[in-house]
Formats: sequence, C-alpha cells, structure tokens
Amino acid sequence: MMQKIKNKYLFSWQHLLFFVSVLLSFLFSWTYYNYNHHSFNALRFQNALQQKSEEADIFAHTFIQKLRPNQEWFAVDSTETIKPRGVELLVYKNDSLCAWTGEVLPFKNESISLLSRRVAKLLNTWYIIKRIPHAHWDIFTLVSIKTNYPYNNDFLSDTYETSLPFMVCQKVNTDKNADGVRIKDVEGNYLFTAQECDTPHTLYASWSAFFMFMALILYIQLIVHLIKQQHSVLKNNLVFILSALVSAIFYFVHVNYFFPNILFATKLFSPLYFGASDLFPNMGSMLVFAILVFGQAFIFFKYVNPPHFIKQLPSSSIKKITVVTFSIITAFIFWHVQNNIVTLLVSHSASAPILFKITDIETSDVVRLFIISLLWLAAVLVLEKTVEIFLPQLSKKQLSWMVVVCMFSMALFSFDAMYLLSVLAFLIIFIMLIWVARRKQHHAYNTFIWFVFVFALYAVYNFYYHNVHNERLERELLIENLSFKLFQEEDPLTELLLKEVEDLISSDSIVLHELEKENCNVTKLEKYIAKKYLLRYLNRYELQVIPCWPGSNLKLSGEDKVYNCYDYFNRLLEENGTQVMGSKHFYFLENQPTQVTYFGVFTIHEGVPQKESRMYLELVSKPFFEGPGYPELLLSERESKLREPLVNYSYGKYVDGQLIRQSGEFSYPIHLERISNVHYDFQNYVSEGFSHMTFHPSENVCLVLSLPVVGPSMILVAFSIFFISFFIFGALLIISTRARRERFKSVFSIQERIQLAFIGLMLALLVIIAGGSVWQTIRSFEIKNNQILSEKTRSVLLELEHKIGTEDAITPDMDEYLTSLLKKFSSVFYTDINLYDLQGRLMATSRPELFDRGLSGHLMNSRGFIELSEKGELEFIHHESIGQLKYLSAYMPFYNVNNELLAYLNMPYFVGTSELREEVSSLVMAILNFYLIFLIVVIGLTVVVSRRITHPLLALQNKLSELKLGGRNEKIAYKGKDEIGQLVEQYNRMVDEMAASAEKLAKSERESAWREMARQIAHEIKNPLTPMKLSIQYLEMSRKNKDVDFDQKLKKVSSTLIDQIDKLSTIASEFSNFATMPRAKRRKINVIEALKQCVTLYKRSEEADVVIGDNGVTEFFIYADNEQMISVFNNLLQNAIQSIPSTRKGLIKVAIEKSDHSIIIKIKDNGTGISPEAQEKLYVPNFTTKSSGMGLGLAIVKNIVKNTKGKIWFETKENVGTTFFVEFPAYEG
Repeated sequence: MMQKIKNKYLFSWQHLLFFVSVLLSFLFSWTYYNYNHHSFNALRFQNALQQKSEEADIFAHTFIQKLRPNQEWFAVDSTETIKPRGVELLVYKNDSLCAWTGEVLPFKNESISLLSRRVAKLLNTWYIIKRIPHAHWDIFTLVSIKTNYPYNNDFLSDTYETSLPFMVCQKVNTDKNADGVRIKDVEGNYLFTAQECDTPHTLYASWSAFFMFMALILYIQLIVHLIKQQHSVLKNNLVFILSALVSAIFYFVHVNYFFPNILFATKLFSPLYFGASDLFPNMGSMLVFAILVFGQAFIFFKYVNPPHFIKQLPSSSIKKITVVTFSIITAFIFWHVQNNIVTLLVSHSASAPILFKITDIETSDVVRLFIISLLWLAAVLVLEKTVEIFLPQLSKKQLSWMVVVCMFSMALFSFDAMYLLSVLAFLIIFIMLIWVARRKQHHAYNTFIWFVFVFALYAVYNFYYHNVHNERLERELLIENLSFKLFQEEDPLTELLLKEVEDLISSDSIVLHELEKENCNVTKLEKYIAKKYLLRYLNRYELQVIPCWPGSNLKLSGEDKVYNCYDYFNRLLEENGTQVMGSKHFYFLENQPTQVTYFGVFTIHEGVPQKESRMYLELVSKPFFEGPGYPELLLSERESKLREPLVNYSYGKYVDGQLIRQSGEFSYPIHLERISNVHYDFQNYVSEGFSHMTFHPSENVCLVLSLPVVGPSMILVAFSIFFISFFIFGALLIISTRARRERFKSVFSIQERIQLAFIGLMLALLVIIAGGSVWQTIRSFEIKNNQILSEKTRSVLLELEHKIGTEDAITPDMDEYLTSLLKKFSSVFYTDINLYDLQGRLMATSRPELFDRGLSGHLMNSRGFIELSEKGELEFIHHESIGQLKYLSAYMPFYNVNNELLAYLNMPYFVGTSELREEVSSLVMAILNFYLIFLIVVIGLTVVVSRRITHPLLALQNKLSELKLGGRNEKIAYKGKDEIGQLVEQYNRMVDEMAASAEKLAKSERESAWREMARQIAHEIKNPLTPMKLSIQYLEMSRKNKDVDFDQKLKKVSSTLIDQIDKLSTIASEFSNFATMPRAKRRKINVIEALKQCVTLYKRSEEADVVIGDNGVTEFFIYADNEQMISVFNNLLQNAIQSIPSTRKGLIKVAIEKSDHSIIIKIKDNGTGISPEAQEKLYVPNFTTKSSGMGLGLAIVKNIVKNTKGKIWFETKENVGTTFFVEFPAYEG
C-alpha cells in the first residue's frame, strides 16, 4: 500500500515537472518573439552609467587635490592605482594637452574641440566626456560606454564596459531624433540614444531550448512510470510501441515543420556545427533524435518482454533457432544503423572527426560525444536485451554456432573495411554481454570499464579512419583549388580586395584631378592611393604609379631604348598578364617565383583628345612581417577565414626539381627526389614526420602540401579523450538510473566509494600540478621574454645611433626617413618599433596601419612616459593590450652621440607574447594529455586496488549472508592486524559461538523432538493396544464361560489382533523411514523423465484421471537423487488423488514451466482443498488431515526438495482444489 502511494506521489511530481518545463519553454519562446527587442533595461543601464560617472567625478577631484603647477604627471602617477575601470583622464593647460592616462585621442589630433561634445567617439570607443575647469587647467573625464572596432577577429571584438548592462549588438547614436532608448545623465540632460539590436538576442531562445530538452527527458521518465503501473507483459509492450510511435511522429514533425520553431533560433539547431540531410539537419536535432532513441532503448531493455510462446518453444526446435537468429540479425542491423548515424555525425561536423588536443575541445565537441555515447549505449541495451531473452534457452554450443553463422553471413554482405570493423565490434560486444550474463555481473565496475575501453578503442580506430580519409580529400581539393596561387603566386584574398577598391579608385576625384595636371605629382599620388586604398592586407604590396598619355614615351631604368608607353604596357599585359576574374582593371603578372605582382590599368577620359590619360598601378609584394599575433590583429574575420585553410599546412614549390619557395613548419630539401612526371596526379608519401602530397600543374613544376603525421602519442591522447568522455557520460547515466531507485546516500558501495575517491584524488592532483606548472612556466617565460625584449631594444638603439645618432634633434621632415628606417629594423629584429618625441607624441612607426585604424593612439603610454620622462629610468618593460591581445612593451630613452635625449623608443613585443601563449598552451596540453592517460591507468588500477582493499569485506559479506544457525559456517582466513582483521576475528569468534550454540540448540531440539515423537508414538501405539487388550479379555471371558462359539470368537479376535499388529508395524516403518532416511545419491538426472514415470504409474488409477502438459519440454537436467525425486512425485500425486471426495470425478493436471535458470512442476487437483488451520501445519511431522498415517509424507518431501536446493509451495482453495509447485535449479556442471 505504501509503495503504491509512493509511486503515485512520484508520478504526480514528474507530471508537474514535465508540464512546468513545457510551460517555461513556451514562456521563453513567447518572450523571445514578443519582447526580445525591448529587453534592454534602460533604467538599469542609466543608473549604472550615472554611478560610473560619479566614480569618475570622485577620481577627478582626487586628481585635482594632487595637482601642482608643472607637476601634472606627478598627479597622474599618484592617482593611477585608484583610477576606476573604464575611466580615462585628459589634462589640458592653456588648451594644450599636458598629461593623460590613456591612448584615447585620434592619430595626431589633440584639439580640445574634440572634447566639446558630451558624448564622442575617440579612436574606436564611445565616451561620455565631462569638463572640470581648475585654475589654469581643464580636466576632462572620459567614461567608456562601448568599443566598436572597424572589424572583428580573434583579438578584436566589440565590447562594452562590463559594469554596464549593455548588449554588444546595441548601437550608440548621438542623434536626438534617432529611434531607440534615450539615455540621460543625473541632471536629466540628454546624452545619447541606445538603439536596439538588429538581430534578436538568443538568450531567451537558449533557455527555451534548455527547458525543451528537460521536457524531453521527463517525457521518457513518464513513459517509464506509466509502464510500471501496468501488470501484464502485453500492456507493457503496447505502451512501448505507442511511445515509440509518438517519438517517431514528434521527430518527424520537428525536422519537417521546424517544431518547436524557437529551437532553430539557437546555434545548436543551426547548420553551423553539423548538417547532413533533411533527416538530420543540425546537431540539435541529432541530439533530440539520440535522446529519443536512447529513451526507447532503455524502456525496451528494462520493461519489454517477448511473447510467452517464444519462451515455450523447445530449444532444439527450428522455430526457436529461427527466432533467435532473426533477433541477433535485427540487433546487428540496429547497431549498424547507429554506427552509420554516428559516422554521418562525424563526417559532416564542422570540427575534425577526432581530437588530438585537449585544448581543442569546444562545446559542440562535447555535445557530439554525448550524442555518440547515447546512440552506442542504445545499441548495447538492445543487444543486451536480446542476450537476456535467449541466453537461458540455448546451450553454449548452440549459441556459439548461431553467433558464428550470423556474423559470417553479415560479413558476406560487404568487404568494406569499416563495415567489417562494425561486424567485429558487434561480435566483441555480443561475446562480452554473454560473458557478463553467464557470470551475472550486470553492474560490475570492471565490466563497465571494459565496455568503455572497447568503445573508446573502436571510436579511435573508426574516427581516425574517417579523419585520414576526409583530410586526404580536403587536401586534394585544397591543393587543386590553390594550385594557381602556389604555382603562379596568385593571391585570392588580394584579388578579392582589389576588386572591391578598383571602382573607388577609378572615380576618386583627387586621383582624377592629379592625372589631369600637366606635371602630375607621382609621389603624392602614390602616397594618397596607398594610404587610402592599400590598407590592411593590401599594405603588403609596394605601389608604383606610372602615368601615361597617348604618344608619350617610356624609358626603362638601365636601358637606353625608349618605348611608347601605351604599346609597351599593352604588350606586357598581352604576353605575361592574366586578367583577374571579375575585375575590369587589374591583371596578374607572371614574375619571379618569389614575387607576386598585380598590374592595374585605369583610363581617364578615354577617346577624348587632349584629355585622355592612363594610370598604371604596379603592386609588387614586399617582405611582410608575419609574427604570431600581430598579423591576425590587422586582419578582419573574413580575411582570417580566407587564410584559414592553409594555417596547419606547410607547402613548397619546386621548379625542375629545385626548391624555389616554401612556407610553414616543414623544412623542404633543396632537391625533390620524389617527383613524378605524371601531370595532375596526387601522390602521397611520409617523410620526416610529415605526410606529403605532391601535385604537378605542369611538367617542370611540383607543388608539395604537407601536414604533420599523427603519431602514437596523439592517438593515445585521442583514445584518452574518448575513454574519459564515455566513462563520464556512462557513469552519469548509470548513477541517474540508480539514484531514482535508491536513496542517494546508498547509491555507492564501499568499493565504488574507494574508486571514486582514487579518481577524485587524481583529478585534484591534476589541477594542482597543472596550475603550479603553468604558473611557473608563465613566470619563467616572462623573465626570459623581458630579457629578450631588453636585448632587442638595446640592439635597435645601437642601430639608431649609427643612423641618426649624430643628429642634434629629430625634425618633422625626417618622419618619412624614420618610418622607412624603422620598417627595415622591424624586418631584421622580427618586432615592431615606435619612436615618440620628448612630449610623448608618436614621430615614426614601423606599423602605421595600427594607428591609422585607431587600434592605438599617437600618445605614449602614460606609465612608460612617467617612468622615462619623470623618473629618469633607462628602461621600462610592462604589459599593454590592444583588444584581447596582451603583450609586453619596452621603453628606452634614445640619446645622440652628445648624450642628448632625442626621443623615446618603444618596442611592443607581440611575438614574445604569442610565444608565451603558445608555450603555456603546449604545456597545459602536455600536462592534460599526460594526466588523461594517467587517469585511465588510475581508473584501471582502482579495480585492482579497491578489490584488494575490500576483498576481506566482500568475503565477510558473503560469509555473513551464508551464515546459518546449525549450518556449516566457514571461517575467514585473514592474517592482517588492521581494522578489517578485527572484524574478521570477531566474525570467526561468532562462528565458533554459533557452532557451540547450534550444537546445544540441536541437542535441545533433538531431545524435545524425541520427547514429542515418543509421546506421539505412545499415543499411536496405545490406540491399537486398547482394542487388542479388550479383545483378549473378551476371549478370556468366553473361554472361562466355555462358550459354544469360542472357536468362532477366537477366529474373530485373532483377525482383529492381526489388523492392529499391522497398524503397529506400519507406525514403526514410517517412524524408521523418517528417522533414518537413506543418504542421497545425487547426480545429473533428467527430472522430466522421473516425473513421467510417476505419471504413467498413476494414470491407471480409477479414482482420478491424470494428465500431463509438458509444453514441449522433453528434458531438463538437475542435480538430485533419482529415487528421491520419484518418491517426491509419488507422494504428491498420491496426496492429490486421496484429496478427491467420492462425490466427484478426480482430475489431476501436471504442468511443466521452464524459466531462465530453473524448472517449475505444477501438480493440480480438484479435491477438497486445505483449510486455513491445516495450511500452517502442513509440513509439520506427524500432522495429517487423513484418517490414517502419521503425517510424515509432506515433511519428507519438503526435506528432499530443500536438500536439492529447490523450493516447494502450494496454492489452495477449499472445495475447489490445491496446486503444489516444485521448483528445481538447472544443472550447471
């Protein structure tokens, strides 16, 4: 009753949780579609902004208190530590900037008019500006609102001040009439308008998807509880079929009608991570499918049973073999389908099929591993159910032959390597499941580890195969698509960008005006075009402008010959030029192997006499500093993606077998030996740890595309990732299913707690050691990079001294020379260089585009300026940042030969920072990979260690479970003197005490039994003795009286005495049989044969008809005494016949039921039944319901059955009949 109440209570709670999850999902969905565009909390944002402005005011007043005449930088230095985040300060004196705290001003523009507006965008950041006049100074506080970069990449992303509740996609607009939310200051003055996002915020959609998945899981649990309420196999199977049908319909509607529609607003349900077909359009839908499949497989495994007639089929029948074979093949088909779905998921995912670095794991990879775990586990559950149903009904020989035949038949369908691998994996798992079922270890920890090991091994081999296959196809496509670039040196990204700017150049009024002049200023034109159009990626080309007019001549340097300008360039383009596809003005010129050259032709006033002119643009690639970190900072996200395909590859170009160009990690040999004359053929070979692919676009040219070979250590790491992932997911699923059945505290046994403690300890050690190693590495690398940077800075100082050390001052007319000088030093020293004047303003830089794009201001870092200018330091190194790129930056003063201070040299060390990041990343990956492998060893060792630790406890548990009073209790041999040894000692002492107590109890029981038996025998003997005594007295009296019929009376009395003596003899025999039962001679016998012998004997009875229904069971072997079995069946059949009253025709039905590991024999009669009073004493010796006998028959029967490890019980109904059940275990050898 209590269990029913508990189930009902739990069921109602799950109903409630299910409907709450669905309700919340639809609530977030409704919010997303109706209120998402108004989700910006203007009041909260305005209050936070006002609070930040108050913090800025407090900071400014603190700064003013420190301010002294001509000591502005002292005030900056004194208040630097208390400056609020997101607040900057500019100090003007007499309208001239004299101190600052951040690089907030645009390139070489310090006009105070820039700060006249209340809200302004300086560089790439929007600020709220407030002017605070004080004496001769104007102090401006700038509160950061939001940063908008001209483009985004890994280092640059639009951000906002973290303390402000502002969404990244929102825009700042200073137009009062603009649509949006108007933001005001404390006084109520208008500041700006916060415009809503163009695209909806996906937060609500994500929450809706989360609760939808919760509802999906709860739906599976509801089906489970619904099945638990049923009480028949048919109803269970019917609920399973209906739930499977509902799941299929739901998934069909989901993928075909995009239901629920809100899910497809999230990234998980977009083709971003995965997309294969209409059935599996995205990873989110695949996750829904996996949950539904696993849920149905779990229900099938736990609660679905085969029809009753299948169990009753004889094991040797053709029908049974056919059914089992069909079931195994069906299970394999299900397994193979799941494998194909997993392969589809792996092959069509955006990420690589197999992960070789723990640091490469992303959220989508975790979801993918979870889906794979669910699908494979579902297949295992279906297969285990198949084993569970049919294993008890088949012998080992039958099962072995059937498995071999099935596997061989499946293998014949295809000789594909992956299909055969799938068959082999199925066979291994099938054999493991049979082994587990035979040993009855369904939930053993070591068994779980073995399954995880097999699946991880299978996943590594399977996914590595697909990884190699996919990579080879991708490399072929890549080398073929990029063959023009690698062969002819064309640059697809350059061509794309040139096509974007060519129309702008051709219509630029300044360009047109300059070309219309008689004396065109070529230098000015080159600078203008380069500065305005050759930005970012195109800045890697040197530009030369050649203006021409009809009839004008051209003289080449180094030649005396004069050419017609138009004719010369027309012939050049005709012979060597290839027009860029989709471009109207640009051509690619075949030039030197190490040079990329593009040629542009722009005609002005074509066909108009005296006005026509033509401008030729020659773009020649220049040496480009490609240090890690910095180039990515200057590339937009689109440009980065265009470069991405070749990031991990190395490539080399050979002409006539000679290396003329290479790129990447691999160092190519000067002469290529492995070169084929077959054109357009892909050849693959491995050399020096790299996998190489060669391609021949022409007879004498060979392109080689190389990728590092996946070594054993990387394979081991991949195996570790799969093993840990499957272990975690499998453990979570097992714990969740067990925790629902038991109290949480009792979920884990002592052995499992020890295992979890070992694993937890190793994880803790991993975190501690990894953290310590990373910290130490960062510290040592910072010291090392500081030294390297210091040495490089001093080297640049020496070079500058050689070049401009004799100058008395650096004048503005030296800017161009300084810029070229710094660019030259930059390429030599593999770093960027900035030069600031004595007031902290930028004079020259090797990377002008960094300042042109507003990524950095022209003001020197305030901390660096204070250290060098105010404190007189000779060197200062600290950390700076641009966006998310953090780097070391060194500052040193530059003196001329007269020891006069000329400038401040700054070297931002992007390369060192990137190397530090890569080194730390490599170290973290190495530590994590090592610990992943180590963790697998630990997980395996926990099995051995925990077994050794808990073995005495398990032995103690087993012995305690077998402990019986009066039985033969064995002691435990344990030599340890620890706490477990004390427990064992107490157990052994208890065994001795129980043996002594049992002996005393047995003695007492024997004495009591003999007394009771003596009393009963005396009673039974007295019963016939009384009539015997009376008969003898009666005969003696007749003799004395000399009766005439004495002889007749003697005969009658003699007959009576003989009858009574026979009764005494019977009593003596029954007592003898009960007291001295012969020793059983147990052996392997066919119990069906013994039963049929007895049935055949009693079939001749006139009192009742005896019929037998064997359900096709012809043999079942048990370990017993054949004679005793015949005695049991004879006794039960005789009792059944004797229970039938004379008023009805007797019917005895004998039935046989064969279950998993036992047989049940039922003997049913239609007699008078057994009264409730008699039921309690039925097996008690000397109790009988018959007029004769001592009541020892059923006691003997029960004793025999019990000694044979069987069970006997009965069901009865008065005046209807009684059924006796006898169960015997199967013989197991």
